[in-house]
Amino acid sequence: ETDASADDIRAAQLRLAGIYLDHHAADQAAPYIAEVLKRNTEDVDASFLKGRMHLMKAQGDAALTAFSAVVRQRPDFIKGYLYLAQAHRHNKNDLAAAAVLQKGLQVSPNEKSLHLALAKVQLARKDYKAVEQEYLRALAIDPSDHLLQAQLGDFFLALKEYKRAEREYAEIINKSP
Repeated sequence: ETDASADDIRAAQLRLAGIYLDHHAADQAAPYIAEVLKRNTEDVDASFLKGRMHLMKAQGDAALTAFSAVVRQRPDFIKGYLYLAQAHRHNKNDLAAAAVLQKGLQVSPNEKSLHLALAKVQLARKDYKAVEQEYLRALAIDPSDHLLQAQLGDFFLALKEYKRAEREYAEIINKSP
């Protein structure tokens, strides 16, 4: 609309960019993100979308730059930590990914998604004790999460720790017969 405010235009551009990214159309999202960043180079939401776009295009270093800016400007934004860790993993730097997720957990220790992301990083590093600890921490946050309980059982099954796997599966049945 011709009488739309700058905030309304920004919001519409960010929503359109987000929709395009959700449909893996990074090239269509790019002009909307660029327009918002042209008006404000430090727009956190646009930087976040830009990082997602770079990840989609397999541009790991550019994604790191964008997500680092997001986390620096909004340290309480959990998705920023998750995507920054994903960018580090894309660049095959699991140690940096783990450090980012640990930093996120300092900000929000009861964020289940951070614990699960850290478990994936630790699994890639073959640190099975750390994987188990992260699963247990996530379960302590949400004991009713049957899918998570099953993942822990599957983890033990993959390690051929059959008794421990059986206990986890039995726990699911006990909680939800």
